[in-house]
Amino acid sequence: MEMSKFILHGDILIMKVKIDGVDYTFSIRWKAPKKPYDETWELVSYAKNSTGEKDLSEEQIRTFMDTVNPKMNWNIADFQK
Repeated sequence: MEMSKFILHGDILIMKVKIDGVDYTFSIRWKAPKKPYDETWELVSYAKNSTGEKDLSEEQIRTFMDTVNPKMNWNIADFQK
């Protein structure tokens, strides 16, 4: 998996991602973690660049999301202000 061309617009991050040699565009949204080790990005949408199809398997999407979501022990009090 290769990621490139990142565009941040507010809390949405758009990026180009190559999965198994195929180019996709992903949009993910920042969300404040609610517990330690919680995910901080959620999938908004994705599409294959050449056709606009959404043809990835659940496992491929999960692998992508696991890559962009760090496994950190978040100090939740920082996000509850």
